[in-house]
Amino acid sequence: MKLAVLVSGRGSNLEAILEAERRGALGPGRVVVVVSSRPFVRAIEIARAAGKPAVVVDHRAYDSREAFEDELLEVLAEHAADAVALAGFMRILTARFLDGFPPGRVLNIHPSLLPAFPGGHAHRDVLAAGARVTGATVHVVTAGVDQGAIVAQASVPVLPGDDQARLAERVLAVEHRIFPRALRWLAEARLQLAEGRVRVLPPAAGRELADRYAALHAGSELAARAEARAIRQVAAAAGRQVIAVSACLLGEHCRWDGGDKRDPRVLAGTADVEVLPVCPEVLAGFGIPRPAMELGPDGAMRVQSSGEDVGAAAQGGARLGAELVREAGVTRALLKQRSPSCGTRVVWQGGALVPGQGVFARALQAAGVALAAEDDQP
Repeated sequence: MKLAVLVSGRGSNLEAILEAERRGALGPGRVVVVVSSRPFVRAIEIARAAGKPAVVVDHRAYDSREAFEDELLEVLAEHAADAVALAGFMRILTARFLDGFPPGRVLNIHPSLLPAFPGGHAHRDVLAAGARVTGATVHVVTAGVDQGAIVAQASVPVLPGDDQARLAERVLAVEHRIFPRALRWLAEARLQLAEGRVRVLPPAAGRELADRYAALHAGSELAARAEARAIRQVAAAAGRQVIAVSACLLGEHCRWDGGDKRDPRVLAGTADVEVLPVCPEVLAGFGIPRPAMELGPDGAMRVQSSGEDVGAAAQGGARLGAELVREAGVTRALLKQRSPSCGTRVVWQGGALVPGQGVFARALQAAGVALAAEDDQP
């Protein structure tokens, strides 16, 4: 997805979107241009500091709304934008502009729990009404102001003694969480718009999972932890459980033979959950392909061909994998049977299958995670 972000002011939501992109939390989405309806605002500086094209289309320079929107559309077309995020954009867009994009491809963030308190003075109206709860809403933009289908919401309490500034600060914090998350769903083609409502589809067991696997395993530990937390947030927003799954069962080539261990039973069983794909051996630094390994008689991981003890590295990968599982809020794991890392009931030892658990399975069980194997799937 090539995303254009439209702004008018300080750019705090833009900053959150760009940070999400930097961490890989926008999935296949990337910001291709930032357009401001006002010159000399902080959002322009933020965009340029992030290396993004920043264009000013000052609405005051145009004789009509139509001329202003024509210029906006021309700028977006120049950058091949196929989706739009309104991040503090203080202009109402007409149906004429919105018709330039497929339905559901223009999203806005609003500082209230729509349909309550629409319009440009949400915090003032919340306080005047004596509401005890407010929040933020990501919604599809339509010609009606703040009337489009709701994509995501998060609530915050209204506290005694709140004024507009204090309330706005707390609401802004949840805006920064839910807007990038909703844009990731849009980038992953997971937003289904029908009859005025949006359904968030579960992640497909394809490119999205491969991207997720790469974000967890191919970067720094800090980036991996951030990705695990992002998975937890996605699941919480959609009301779904997170489960950890051995990456090889999802089709990732992390096994020593490089073969495709994709298991259709596992893919079918993960249709309604968020998946944390994990390979403790890749996290341990064994590489792809790794040498064939087994558990030695002493329970340590060894290379089959040489007998080299790689137990310390294996334990390190298992510990990091368990930490990612904890960060993602996982309570259930589906692991590769017979693996010296992931085996839940039988493992390779001394060239034969014997009862036991792999080092990663033991780490997860010690953390209170419920374990199952692919053989347990119907």
